[in-house]
Amino acid sequence: AEALERSGERDAAVSCWRRLAVDEPDDAHAPDALAALTRLGAPLTPEQTLSRAANLLERARQAEAIATLEAMPQGPARTSTRRQHLLGRALYAARGRYAEAHVALREASRDPGNEHRGEDAFLAARALGGAAGLGTSTPSARRRDSASSAYQVSGRCAMSPRQPARAPSRSPRRLRARAPQ
Repeated sequence: AEALERSGERDAAVSCWRRLAVDEPDDAHAPDALAALTRLGAPLTPEQTLSRAANLLERARQAEAIATLEAMPQGPARTSTRRQHLLGRALYAARGRYAEAHVALREASRDPGNEHRGEDAFLAARALGGAAGLGTSTPSARRRDSASSAYQVSGRCAMSPRQPARAPSRSPRRLRARAPQ
């Protein structure tokens, strides 16, 4: 990318720097890539920034992912939804920030545009258990019960008010009992 930049091939250099910044965010040259993109007047788009944060999160670089997401300006609804989802996941994975994770994940689970609403509601409930200090001082069964009830409450808020009814069970035994003889 540096050679392309020096030879005057700006577009090719920007493409290389972007690939490095987004796809390899934990590479030693990633900070140089971000600086080069700024210098060339081609900063990352919001979608590219979110992809970068997701890649950081996949590589267990929560602190960097959180910093990247918190530095993002508010954008369109789709971008804000994904940002909130990733921020909640990063805060949850950071382990010591369960209270913040609960707030972010609860907000993400209530957004109808979030395709991960159910997972976010579940993690919000788990984060609530971690934030309440239920970690090591109480039995795991009590911790599960607390997370389960919190999930049910936040799940009701996150999901549509009317869930489809389940079809009645039609086991072979019941069907035989109803068959005319």
